[in-house]
Amino acid sequence: SRVSAAVSTACSGPNEHVIVLNCVRLLTRLLPFLFESNDWRLLFWTPAHISETSEQNSPPALAQVLLDALIDLLFCPDFTVISKVNTGPEKPDDLSSLDTSEYIWDIGIGCSRSPGTTPQIDKNRTEIIKLLITCFSENLYITTSDHSSIFSNNQWLAHFTSANNRHVLPLLTSLLNITCSYDPVGYGVPYYYALVSDFREELVESSVNLLSVLFNYSPPPGSIDISPQDENLSPALQVQRETKMANLFLAYISRLHQSEDLEFLVKGFVSLIANPLHQTQTYLPASVKRIYFNEVLYIVLWKLISHNQKFLAHLLKGPMLFELIVPLLCELLNTRNNPSMVGMLHVGVFILLMLSGERNFGVRLNKPFISKVKLDVPRFTGTHADLLFLVFHKIITGGLSRIQPMYDCLLTVLVNVSPYLKSLSMITCTRLMHLMESFSTAWYLFAKPTNHYLIFYLLEIFNNIIQYQFDGNINLVYSLVRSKEVFYELASLSEESCLSIFPRARPTFHDKIEEVEVTREEEGEQTIESTQTVPEIQPLKRVEMEEIEITHEESETVPEHSPDHTPSSSGHSLSPGATSKPISEKETFPTFSSSYDPPVKSSSKGATPTKNISRLLPLRKQVAVGNKQLVEPTTPTDFKPTPEWVRSWKQRLPLHTVLRLLQILVPQVEKLCTENDVKGEKEILEYLRNGTLVGLLPVPHPIIIRKYQSSQNTELWFHTYIWGVVYSRNFDPPIWYDTQVKLFIVNKTE
Repeated sequence: SRVSAAVSTACSGPNEHVIVLNCVRLLTRLLPFLFESNDWRLLFWTPAHISETSEQNSPPALAQVLLDALIDLLFCPDFTVISKVNTGPEKPDDLSSLDTSEYIWDIGIGCSRSPGTTPQIDKNRTEIIKLLITCFSENLYITTSDHSSIFSNNQWLAHFTSANNRHVLPLLTSLLNITCSYDPVGYGVPYYYALVSDFREELVESSVNLLSVLFNYSPPPGSIDISPQDENLSPALQVQRETKMANLFLAYISRLHQSEDLEFLVKGFVSLIANPLHQTQTYLPASVKRIYFNEVLYIVLWKLISHNQKFLAHLLKGPMLFELIVPLLCELLNTRNNPSMVGMLHVGVFILLMLSGERNFGVRLNKPFISKVKLDVPRFTGTHADLLFLVFHKIITGGLSRIQPMYDCLLTVLVNVSPYLKSLSMITCTRLMHLMESFSTAWYLFAKPTNHYLIFYLLEIFNNIIQYQFDGNINLVYSLVRSKEVFYELASLSEESCLSIFPRARPTFHDKIEEVEVTREEEGEQTIESTQTVPEIQPLKRVEMEEIEITHEESETVPEHSPDHTPSSSGHSLSPGATSKPISEKETFPTFSSSYDPPVKSSSKGATPTKNISRLLPLRKQVAVGNKQLVEPTTPTDFKPTPEWVRSWKQRLPLHTVLRLLQILVPQVEKLCTENDVKGEKEILEYLRNGTLVGLLPVPHPIIIRKYQSSQNTELWFHTYIWGVVYSRNFDPPIWYDTQVKLFIVNKTE
């Protein structure tokens, strides 16, 4: 009653300000306890008899009165905004008729001139925003059995995001402007934050929290009750009908299209997201203030990318793209071993998955990486694509076991960008082959019913690069030739081999490291003997190629991808031109021709006899030694691989392109090494670089891009994650302290 009465008097006078603030703080602390009772939750939606002279037949509910009063108070002159007209207590402004579009909080979207503010006004805004977040937290008290009603039965959010709220657009622009115009660095002066108090940070964090809650609310389209014959509609109802969105905040954010507004959003979010990275790259320690609400920033950015295609296009073609990608990859590296930041790791990967669905993203990754940012990846000279591949390799091999379900999302991002990558560095190609070797082992393939999909993704990466970017990716071709045995063994994988793997204990990754080192030591001791009698590379057998069934791909539709999506057979098939007959030993092909003339090296003993190419082209030692944290898969007790299961996916392996490449190049490289006494990789790379495979490989297959597609499980996870972040960030003062809402840690039993 006091809050609603303050709206009628425009909250005039300092005494009225104190009364309203006390009421707001009391409700913020009291509502979490009232929500614990179902009776109290229902009480808020009973008719409110506040005004005795109500002209309405059915008075509004208590919750509606409270929300309407709070939204009016957010644009109350001299309380939450600077007054444009000097009015005293004798003649207060009528908040119900106030044009709030003239009272947007800060410069930016819809406001070309800064309206000004004071520390007290920002504090008043923060108090009201926290009460709004508390009102919307009713979902925290819904049991897991009622999770299907989380998005549709929140009447607080339904009323606040509907056309009944006439301040949706001014509030949305105010929250975005406050967030994007915030500068935690100050005026570039070191330790500026230690000299001047920052009264804006708390308001910015509360605004981002409110935006994440509002953007997360997605009622079904059927909740819009607008007849197509209705013509005299308000602007808000017209927007709902055009966008088919009941949430007006999402509807308005999807309609942003002016380039200056999009640029303002991109610069604002990029500068805040890059703050933790900039804070660690200064010469003076801790000379730049760091913000700690990056998780919510990533959530809001994810929602912007998901609901506004023009914002996504502007981000991809603008100069700020890599200023976002590099801090994002750094954040993924830093959080890969932090159990409390697994949710942020998921959001970051989903953002990259959304970006990778656009062709422009893959093309722009070819920009050289010249940043001096210190990263926990091997030093390399290459492009931003190399950085992306190396970071993902580090996450897979050095991350927590809890992120194993994310492997397919990580590899899907690499598959989407692979057709556009002009050149990958040698160290990147080596890391890719390391993943291929690790994921293709029998103990990993047969451990879970979905592990073999990772091989499909890796083979698709190789096929895309070979078919579309062969000329500039000689390093990858060299790595494929070097690791030919991995593909030979995969092609000749026995269907009955799964029966001999379990229940026998699988070797750990540490055992595999030791085995590799011992094998290399033995090879080093037998170098002299092996130069005399080394078995040559055997040609492919007919049975190996006949086991690979290459299906036709006649559809040009682009399949969607969701985090829990599993690739279908059509996603890995080749084009009709690639369905040539199986390769036999006696079949002849056009030879690989190269314009490179290798130097003739003389020796007192003459030409060296046949050498083993696997020893001549040594695999880098750091691949095995530097990645000891590759997670060993855990075998579900209810899964037992069968020969029929192996046959169902083995015949669909897209091995044809890689095996054809090896069929052509391996003998040629063997011949080069034998006849010219080549002992280093430089000559082989030059030989491959000057060669051509035109007419030798199958017809290029269609480029398949897997885009993110939301699902109910994903939305439920996002909902839980967002409220977990909001809960953990509101501890000063604590909103849900000593209530039934608790945070807990799930301990995984090893």
